[in-house]
Amino acid sequence: MFDPGVVPKEALDYLEGKKLQPAFSYQDVWKEEHNHAFTVAKCMQLDLLKDIQNSLAKAITEGVPYEKWSKDMTKTMVDAGWWGKQEMVDPLTGEVRMVQLGSSRRIKTIFNVNINSAYQAGVWERGSKSKLHTHIMYRIGPSRQHREEHLGWDALVLPKDDPFWDTHWPPLGWGCKCKTRFLMQSQVDRYEREGLPDMTSMVDGYPTRKTSVRTTAPKDVMVSYVNK
Repeated sequence: MFDPGVVPKEALDYLEGKKLQPAFSYQDVWKEEHNHAFTVAKCMQLDLLKDIQNSLAKAITEGVPYEKWSKDMTKTMVDAGWWGKQEMVDPLTGEVRMVQLGSSRRIKTIFNVNINSAYQAGVWERGSKSKLHTHIMYRIGPSRQHREEHLGWDALVLPKDDPFWDTHWPPLGWGCKCKTRFLMQSQVDRYEREGLPDMTSMVDGYPTRKTSVRTTAPKDVMVSYVNK
């Protein structure tokens, strides 16, 4: 579980700077739009959206643990009538649909996605200003299963001005727990000599072998996509 007490101030600025965006489908706010819009799928109530955003900001500033945050947020959602399965009108089709609103699983997703996104935004804002830190390292997170694509980026170390980072800054997709870290040249040299812990070889929380650092960005494959 992510520790909100270590989130940098820049992360709070990122989260609080997002404008509220009600949305019926998760596809209504897509990809990079999440950098500027705060949204929760099926949440069409501005006051509830604001309550969720404020509670996450409080978790960052006060280091509120997930257990307490989720308990308080459950009460907030239940009191607002946004809980369980309910009928809602799809604004795109006019169809009445049975949809999932608040739940324990959704609360956990809301917390993890938003705190991790804010943290990574804070990492970028802080690291990009440092003249000492010249490189960035990509590492997979503690997920039980990893996307094949993300495994291909693990232990990748590139200059921080490499265009790779313009399109590959985590989290990359729902549930992504990948992280980045800014490095000084001395650290880059050491990791190239000694390697890095292999996060796919974890046993009882510890890696059992090392993996080599990668210094060449993989080629991107462009795909045309139409958001339905």
